[in-house]
Amino acid sequence: GEISFCAYNTGIGWRKILENMYKNASVAEWYKTHGKHAIYAKGKEVELETTQHSLYVNAQDAARVRAKEHDIPITAAEEERLRRKTAWEAQQARKLYEELVLKVPKAELVQIGSTSKTAKEEKVPV
Repeated sequence: GEISFCAYNTGIGWRKILENMYKNASVAEWYKTHGKHAIYAKGKEVELETTQHSLYVNAQDAARVRAKEHDIPITAAEEERLRRKTAWEAQQARKLYEELVLKVPKAELVQIGSTSKTAKEEKVPV
């Protein structure tokens, strides 16, 4: 069938059209024809024909464990956390520098009153 220009240009629409165009079977139909695969999760027993393997583990490499407390981020989330922490520390250092060295006065907190009367103002003495 024809694919409209709008659907072609929008990534999500284009993807949905292609997914629906080449969809052969639903999940239920797939399970009926091919069966479900075994689930390996949460400490369940895994049926193995044999436990023999050819994996060689170097004892020095296995003993070398990376300490959890380190300065080098491993994941992108740790990189982002480190970047934010560094930026916050730099901001705090800048505030201290401005306050102590440059003698810039701290910005005072300005309270903005509400436009409606508060409960105290509405009470009329009797």
